[in-house]
Amino acid sequence: MDTNYFAGIPMSARPDSLIFYAKFDIAPGDTAYAFLFLLKQHNPIARNAFPITGNSGGVFRRMSYAISY
Repeated sequence: MDTNYFAGIPMSARPDSLIFYAKFDIAPGDTAYAFLFLLKQHNPIARNAFPITGNSGGVFRRMSYAISY
């Protein structure tokens, strides 16, 4: 299993969505998740899990999810 973790960056405002590009091939009946945790002064303000299913057809596909606070 290939897992990537990215370090945090400081922000001055709350973003309304998470947008990224992904290339994936997930077996039928399986689901992958993109996790997002936002902290403010070490306190969680958003915890989101965005499901990813299907196949991107071998190309990078734009993924966009609204963030719930």
